[in-house]
Parts: sequence; structure tokens; C-alpha cells
Amino acid sequence: MNVNWFVGVDVSKNTLDFAFCRKNKEVLGDSHFVTENNKNGIAKALRWLGSHKIKKQNMWVCMEHTGEYTFELWKYLESKQIYCTVVNAVNIKRSLDLELSRGKTDKVDAYRIAWFCAKNIDELELSKMPSETFLQLKMLCAERRSYIRQRASMLSKRTTYHVANYKEVEERLQVLIKALSASIKAIEKQIMALIYSDEHIAENYNYLTSIPGISFVNALNAIIYTLNFIAFKNARQYACYAGVAPFPYSSGTSTRGKTKVSKLGNSQIKADLTQAAKCAVIWDPELRHYYERKSSEGKDYGKIMNAVKFKLIERMFAVVLNKRAYVKMATYLS
Repeated sequence: MNVNWFVGVDVSKNTLDFAFCRKNKEVLGDSHFVTENNKNGIAKALRWLGSHKIKKQNMWVCMEHTGEYTFELWKYLESKQIYCTVVNAVNIKRSLDLELSRGKTDKVDAYRIAWFCAKNIDELELSKMPSETFLQLKMLCAERRSYIRQRASMLSKRTTYHVANYKEVEERLQVLIKALSASIKAIEKQIMALIYSDEHIAENYNYLTSIPGISFVNALNAIIYTLNFIAFKNARQYACYAGVAPFPYSSGTSTRGKTKVSKLGNSQIKADLTQAAKCAVIWDPELRHYYERKSSEGKDYGKIMNAVKFKLIERMFAVVLNKRAYVKMATYLS
């Protein structure tokens, strides 16, 4: 691999800002280009790069993950077999924290992303575009979550209006609640059809839901965010992503902080795992015994539940990697 050009792309809804540099952050004149965020615009940008004698086999493109706005460019680069990495914006910010320039524009951001790519090229991995099934699942899950929040808001308002005896308002809210419930049910049906349309996804979904406490939502989260257990190598990595893994905080001989979880993490996955942990300590004898034992030792409730969440993640990876449904310890021993 002979990569000596590093291209950063700042992605927005309508435009793409391209910038490039060398390994030593050398920036040439006319190294910034703005184009439309569509196939024609991307083709223009590649021709512009070609005019600077930058060949596709000698460049590495890096961009921040901005959701659906990224997909058009990502798909195009993959089809042209151009090296491409899609990076979390936090990683770029923290990597260049000491090198940030004053001000913020799309042009500056494009250069920063190119510099990040040049600086970390030895550690970057190629990003593989998720399949259409994964993209649909992710969008349907986001739509379902939005409707659930709206329904919860309506239910709260209905209770308030009921107390105030506003019958007409309550009736209108009831109509909205029924409509949202019907939409949620339809989306869930569509999600299940998508899951069982893919043999590998369906297999892992069945393994995951065999774990006490892990049901539709958490099984789906694990499949989507791990790209069906490809994006993360082990349970610890996924736990870090979810903000569940504990880290020590110490420095030298004088600073001895408590071991705790980082605030960086996917808050939605963590919130959903919290509900799974609450169910697990009720219905799973092994985790219930663990919870009661730690409680009797005077351990903090939050730390105990966080440990339960970590155990659930370990179980999820175990059943998928071993390709068999979860077996309760008591059943296994008998």
C-alpha cells in the first residue's frame, strides 16, 4: 500500500468540503474544493483530485460519521475501491486537541480531518459500508424510538388533562395515542420481517433473546451497533462503546481516583441496558444472587447494576461467538 496523499472531507446535508495534505501535513495551494453531496458532485471532486495528480490507489479518504449524509460518499468511494475510513467526530477532536486553530469553518474542518488521517494512518482501518438491511433497521429503530417518546408525552398529558377534567382534549389525545401505538406495532412487524430475511441476523437475534433480560430492543441494538458482531472484537470493546466498562483514574503516587465508567459512550444503548439489567436481576437466579450478595456487602446500587450490564454484554458475545442459545448455569450443572 503506497499511500502518500490524505484527503479529509467535511460532510454536511447539501455540500462536501474536500481538502488534502501530505504525510508531514504539507498543504499545497488550491487544496480545498467544495461540491454537492451527490454522485455528480463526488465525481467532480475525484476529477479535481486527479487534476493534482493524486491517483486513487495513492490516497486515503477520511470523514466524520454524520449519519445518512455520509452514506452517498461512502458508497461511491467503496464502489471505486478507494481507501476510506469513517471516524467518530470525538476521536478527531481529541486527537487534534493541542493543534486546533482558532475559529471553525467547513474548510478548516476538512483540513483538520486530513491532518488526522495523516497523523493516524498506521492505526486507521478501512470502513466497510453497512448492508442495506442494517441501514433500514437503524432508520426503523430511530423512527420507532421517536414515536415511543411522543406516545409517552401524550400519556403524560392525558393524565394531566384527566385530572383537570378536560374531556375533549383527553379524547383527542387518545386518538393520537392509538395512532402512535398502531405505527409502533407496524414498525416492529417490519423490523422482524427484516431480521428474518437475513439468515445470519436471524440466527444471532435468536441467540441474544435466549438470554434472560435481553429482548427485542437490546438484541436489536447489539446487532445494529456491532454490525452483527463484526465491528467489535470482544465484549469489552462494546462495553466501552456503550459507556459501561470501568476505568481506573490515577496518576503517580498522589492521585488515586475511584475506578469508574467514562461519560463518553452511547447513552441510548446504556439506558436500554439498564432496563435489561433490572429485568435480569428479577428473572435470572444467578444474577439475582449476585445482586443480593453485592447489596449485602454494602456496594453502591449503581455500581452493582453497571456490573450486571457488563455481564449481560459478556453473555451476548458468548452466545453469538459460540453459536448456541444461552443455558442457565443451574440447568447446565444438572
